[in-house]
Amino acid sequence: MYRIGTSYFPFKEAAIDYYRPHGYTRMEGKVQVDDTENAVNRKIEEGLIHIGKPPLKDNETLKVVNEHPGFRYYIIGKAQTKPSSIHEKIEKHWFLRSRPQSSILLGKIADQLRLKEGLTFEQVKEVFEQAIGQSIHMAEFDTVMAESEEQERLALRL
Repeated sequence: MYRIGTSYFPFKEAAIDYYRPHGYTRMEGKVQVDDTENAVNRKIEEGLIHIGKPPLKDNETLKVVNEHPGFRYYIIGKAQTKPSSIHEKIEKHWFLRSRPQSSILLGKIADQLRLKEGLTFEQVKEVFEQAIGQSIHMAEFDTVMAESEEQERLALRL
C-alpha cells in the first residue's frame, strides 16, 4: 500500500491555506503583507500546483487530507511491484537523518534525482514523500537538504 501527497488541491482557497505558513509576503511601503494568494496564482500558472482532482491509475483511489492548514489530494493505492532501491534508501535514511552519513546520502539522492533524472526540487520532494509514506512540509525538506550539504562539507574537511 502506498500513499502519495499530490500537488492537487480541491479548491484554490485550500492551496492558499496550505501555503500561507510558508511565509509568502511582499512589502507595501514599509509594511509587510501576506502575498500567499499571488504566490499560489503563480504556482498554478507555472503548473507547479493544480486545482481539481489528479489522474488516477486503476489500482488507486483518491482521498482529501487536511494538512493543517489546507486540504490537498492524496493518492492511495496498492503497490504492484517492490519499491525501487532508491525508495528503500530514502525511507531508511529519512528516519536516521540526524546521523551525518544518512543526511549526506539523502542530499546525494536528491542531487541524483535533480541532475540525472531532471526532476524539479518540488518533484524530488514528492519522491521523498512517496518513499516515506507521509507529507513533508517544504520548510522541513529545505532544512534537511541544507543539513545534508553542511554534513557533506564537514565530512570533506576531515
